[in-house]
Amino acid sequence: MRAFRLRELRAAQSLTQVQVAALAHIRQSRVSSIENGDIGSAQVNTLRKYVSALGGELDITVRLGDETFPLA
Repeated sequence: MRAFRLRELRAAQSLTQVQVAALAHIRQSRVSSIENGDIGSAQVNTLRKYVSALGGELDITVRLGDETFPLA
């Protein structure tokens, strides 16, 4: 999922970055970084908290050629 999509999902739920940060127990600046595409440096747990604050679940899948392996 692209970072801009996370912003759209948050906005669709009428949540502000501050509200998501409070729900996820992370800093608002981290929410902003994630939504601006700085996902590469985000820890999996931080992304999991963000998605959970929106009411979702984070799935992680590895793709190797034609095979996929769910990790989390």
